[in-house]
Amino acid sequence: MSSKLEIEYLDYRFTATLDITESGRVAVVDRQLESEERNKTLGWIVFDRFLARNDFTDEEDARANIVEWLERLADPGPVASTGIAKASAVATGVVTADVSTAAMVGDAAIEIVSNLDWIDMVADWFSTGSL
Repeated sequence: MSSKLEIEYLDYRFTATLDITESGRVAVVDRQLESEERNKTLGWIVFDRFLARNDFTDEEDARANIVEWLERLADPGPVASTGIAKASAVATGVVTADVSTAAMVGDAAIEIVSNLDWIDMVADWFSTGSL
């Protein structure tokens, strides 16, 4: 048996189908996250991986976890914002200083983001709060 789930949080709209697994837990499938104001970020990818890897005790547990994630995506916190601002400043300086260095930084960023183990580690950090 499956049911539809729709959550609107700030400018986010999350829709999904909830399926009962063989173990009786709830899995979030056919999920879609949209926002008219925000672009997709690494956080969205980590959120999607979290939902793909986890199931929940019931619909309310699934809803509570999803709302918590939407809160984190909407306001990632001052530490993340500061880190992103510093990285942006460094990247901007690198681009103006040396195009080949900027290409290396870009390649390294792509390699990090495409490493699924790293994404899993970040998903674990978001879900448990510790590494």
